[in-house]
Amino acid sequence: MGRLQELVGARHPEGVPHWHLSRTAVLPGLRGRGLGGALLRYQLARADEEETAAYLEAGTPRDGALYERCGFRALGAPTALPDGGPEIQPMWRAGLSAPRVH
Repeated sequence: MGRLQELVGARHPEGVPHWHLSRTAVLPGLRGRGLGGALLRYQLARADEEETAAYLEAGTPRDGALYERCGFRALGAPTALPDGGPEIQPMWRAGLSAPRVH
């Protein structure tokens, strides 16, 4: 987990106020019922009230598709995890300003 935090943390936008939506999960037996989307829309409604951007990382193509439907766009190339791990795609949903990518 430490290495994961290091890799994705290096891609985290700086200098722009935003919500970091992190570690949302739905139990496998409950997936496909819209629960993840409902959780995400709840958080995004709160960010929208503050006119604030949002950032997250997609761990699977399915996650990325959900996030795109909610207005997120890929923020640069995916981060490849070591030892054959998945690629993590940083994603951004615009608020009042654009992120500074490093």
